[in-house]
Amino acid sequence: MISLINNQKINPNDYRRILLVGSSNSGKSTLGAFLHQTLELPLVEIDDLAWQPGWQMITPEALRPKIQAVVQQPAWILVGNYGSTQDLSWPEAELVIWLDLPRYVVVWRSIVRSIQRTLKQTPVCNGNYESFRRSFLQRDSIILWVWNHYHIIQQRYEAKAQCASGEGKNADSSERVDMHDAGS
Repeated sequence: MISLINNQKINPNDYRRILLVGSSNSGKSTLGAFLHQTLELPLVEIDDLAWQPGWQMITPEALRPKIQAVVQQPAWILVGNYGSTQDLSWPEAELVIWLDLPRYVVVWRSIVRSIQRTLKQTPVCNGNYESFRRSFLQRDSIILWVWNHYHIIQQRYEAKAQCASGEGKNADSSERVDMHDAGS
């Protein structure tokens, strides 16, 4: 069982379409892999669909049909939360799990993960590789991205959680961010 908003208990076995959202380095991929093994549902990482070799991101217009093809399936675990596709994934999800961790945790995890991926040359995001320069010295550093976009992502999901619980207004009116309004 997983504890959710208002201490509500759920059983993931009751769901066939699961969406995992949260800040980068919040544990979405790890939880997705665990649920995939446990529930035997297909696992799709949005980052693998959005990134091409050489760290070239496809356009939102090119990403949308890929997400549409996933969410039309009868069962899936979709990992990630690109704002440009939320209108496709959220209505089709039977369960949305928001991994809501403190900023210092996700920033620390991004530092550790970037070092590990750089040293081990672990392929990520559709066969790309992180480098020390890309992770620590460039303006588009994942570490800086996590730091700079943490509050925007938190506000987005707080609004969506309030909307889902009937306490909020329109959760889609939250501020847009770059990288297709990512937040993965």
